[in-house]
Amino acid sequence: MRISSSMLFTGGSAQIDNLQAQLVHQQQEISSGTSILTPADNPVNAAQALVVTQSQNDNTQFGTNRQYATNSLSQEETTLQGVTTLVQNVQSAIVDAGNASYTTQQRQAIATSLQQTYNQLLALANSQDGNGNYLFSGYQSGVQPFTAINGGAQYNGSQGQTTVQVSVSSQMQIGDSGDTVFENNTTGNGTFVTAATAGNLGSGTISGGAVVNAAQLTGDSYSITFNGSQTAAGAGNTGSGSISSATAALGGVQPTGDLFTLNFTSPNTYDVVNNTTGASVSTNNTFLAGQPITVGGSQFTIEGNPAVNDTFTLQDNPTTYTVVDNTNPASVTIPPPNQPYVSGQAIQFDGLSFNVTGNPAGGSGGASPGNGLAVVPADSFTINPSPRKSIFTTLTNLINLLNQAPPGTGAGVAYETNLTNGLNTANNDLGNALNNVLTVRASIGARLNELTALNTQGQGLGLEYSTTLSNLQDLDYAKAISNFSQQQMTLNAAQQSFVKISNLSLFNYL
Repeated sequence: MRISSSMLFTGGSAQIDNLQAQLVHQQQEISSGTSILTPADNPVNAAQALVVTQSQNDNTQFGTNRQYATNSLSQEETTLQGVTTLVQNVQSAIVDAGNASYTTQQRQAIATSLQQTYNQLLALANSQDGNGNYLFSGYQSGVQPFTAINGGAQYNGSQGQTTVQVSVSSQMQIGDSGDTVFENNTTGNGTFVTAATAGNLGSGTISGGAVVNAAQLTGDSYSITFNGSQTAAGAGNTGSGSISSATAALGGVQPTGDLFTLNFTSPNTYDVVNNTTGASVSTNNTFLAGQPITVGGSQFTIEGNPAVNDTFTLQDNPTTYTVVDNTNPASVTIPPPNQPYVSGQAIQFDGLSFNVTGNPAGGSGGASPGNGLAVVPADSFTINPSPRKSIFTTLTNLINLLNQAPPGTGAGVAYETNLTNGLNTANNDLGNALNNVLTVRASIGARLNELTALNTQGQGLGLEYSTTLSNLQDLDYAKAISNFSQQQMTLNAAQQSFVKISNLSLFNYL
């Protein structure tokens, strides 16, 4: 083969260029600390490193999301802690308001304080995060969730809950809708709710009750009406006196079943006659308007100014109750009518159980014809399926209850009884609302714990990804520096050899 001078120079120059390129490449690896400058350096490792890098970036973003979720949930927990404190303060105020020695002014002062509590609660429900988003608006984070209205507050947000991806396989709810936290509270015992009918005149109070047999529940609405001693004003009365409905006498005195008549011998005195036996019970009894009168086993009051020879009658019957299924009047599973009433004794039917304590009024004729006074019905109570109630509605009803002024003389028992029933209802509803808030807080705590666990897992994954990437693309500095020195020596040798070879010529020997 014939070797020309051109081939000699071209081949030598190409070899030196190749050695220089290798040396530069090695320098770049050493300066960057990676063994893969381009995918061509190691296609397999480069592809694997790309996948691991993407996973590492995702893991980093998940960590950022978790931090955002933690901040949001922590702020929600702080807000609900304030709500819990307010509700507990209201429950304490209910206990105070139930003090029988409190005056109307004292209860109204409590109502004024509770109005401030309502305002604070509404402010907490409208809390915002650092970005101005409302915590309890659901998906509509830019909409104020609650506005005050008559009877409570109106929810303006959505029913949904905002979520964020916190790991490859899980999403986290970072908020709770105001409907879930403040609106969706059970009433009564969660299955049914008991209540006294407005206008009851006796001292009967009804318990919250409980479910004793879920299989027998019907979901119907019921009413229970008390029948007992009946009172009436004489048809020929000329005075302004009116008689109240009768309740059971204090001290456990049993009704006689007899008919009694009160005859007014003067505007200030009356005689009592047992019409059934024909015997005189008492004479010249002093009359004071509104003062309780006990006859037989019943108690009642007379208001106004009876005239001489005015009469009032009392049918002294035992107190009984009758249950009516308002949803299904033909029901055969409720107790038969006129069941004997015993204060505090359980009343059970259709899987429900509750009791009534005190002395419910058994109905009253009350008025004499033409005197303009209405007939007063018997006391009654209702049992209905448990609806959902807003905590704002409960608080507003409580404030209105405490602001009510007591009626005039003679209706004090009914006022105190209605107050007791109202306070019991409010306390029960607030207890349910508090349980709901605590349930949400427990959920927040569980989510925060999950985020902590995911952070630990994410840190572990980040370390694994970094280790894998290091194994795939990190440079072995000892080997790289050794190769660099060798390549540098080779390049120097090639350059020196090329100089000597390029000087070879026949002209040097002529």
